[in-house]
Amino acid sequence: MDVIYFQSNLSEGSRRALDGVRRFAGQAGWNLTVIHYAMAAKVGDDAGRINTPGRMNEVLAGRRPDGCIVEDSAVWQRMFPIVERHGVPCVVYDAQFPASREGCFTCVNCDNAAVVDAVARELFTFRFSDYAFVPHHESLCWSKMREDAFRNAVAGQFANFHVYRNRDRNVNVVSAGLVEWLKRLPRPCGLFAVNDHTALRVLEAAKIAGISVPFDMPVVSVDDDKSKCETISPSLTSVQIDVEGGGYAAAEALSECMATGKRQVKDRMFGVAYLMRRVSSCRMRIPDSKILSALEIIRRDIHAGNGIVAEDVAHKMNMPLRTLHRRFLNAVGHTLGHEIREMRFEMAKRKLESTCLPVEAVAGSCGYDSASTLRKLFATRLGCSPVRWRKSLRR
Repeated sequence: MDVIYFQSNLSEGSRRALDGVRRFAGQAGWNLTVIHYAMAAKVGDDAGRINTPGRMNEVLAGRRPDGCIVEDSAVWQRMFPIVERHGVPCVVYDAQFPASREGCFTCVNCDNAAVVDAVARELFTFRFSDYAFVPHHESLCWSKMREDAFRNAVAGQFANFHVYRNRDRNVNVVSAGLVEWLKRLPRPCGLFAVNDHTALRVLEAAKIAGISVPFDMPVVSVDDDKSKCETISPSLTSVQIDVEGGGYAAAEALSECMATGKRQVKDRMFGVAYLMRRVSSCRMRIPDSKILSALEIIRRDIHAGNGIVAEDVAHKMNMPLRTLHRRFLNAVGHTLGHEIREMRFEMAKRKLESTCLPVEAVAGSCGYDSASTLRKLFATRLGCSPVRWRKSLRR
């Protein structure tokens, strides 16, 4: 089967979705070609660029593919009539605009209700009376879906809901309107930024407004783009969507179309892989910046697979170990060693859940000295092996 994948951008999420398509294509024996269009066409190679209906027509007429998968974009709105005219089975991945759902195509979309549920569970632990939402752009249907779902979730908590309306319609700058809106919000207030790109503006605006994150305003976002979440201060808590699973589901749907000869089959959805908790939603109520730094050091080292211990944290902070232990216990309520052990174990569980890495690789990547150590921990704490625990999640 000759299949074309039209890639609309080169973000981390887009690359991981393509990984899912490639995984299915390898199993099915497809001849898969990736063609850049929309934003990706601006940085893609000349031979792979396509950004107009005319070029789309040339590609389809010349290649005559058995099917195609298209990442939705604003450009796609001008192109889908060409695909319909050629009668090529087509699956739209991550439909962002309402018009994309009007064509004779199967759509594979994010389960925004599951995304909001993960965000809400994190923010509602604070038991605030007020929660806020910052959208990306009102023309994007997924942003509106997340707003509506979060509004309902907040209503279920009998709390007050606040939403920001960007009058400038520019999602790439920190506007004076956003700064003033944040200043007017009641405090404390839990805030859901619809994605990481939006969250960066929120965190920058909060600094200008003199709002302390997370003490006045915990912030949670979506996408877990490491280039954004790890580089901003404070680091950003974010939900990772299972985009690789979404790409695989899009390929499955296209395979069904091609096998049955149907132009359209049942739409599919993909959900959440995990929530990566960082400083922006730290649950501590004591504003001790040194302890926040300690937590960030622990999290980054464990994420990097280092076998960090309490002495390493004290050394990196240039603080006596006894002083650090005392301040950590006062701020968090448990010891520094306990925090390291818990964070490492949670990281191991998350990797077992969201990847297909063998237990040995998971143990090494989380800083355990051996896979047997991790197996003993699972047996003691969860009453089963890591492999059995992973299988129980995927039934």
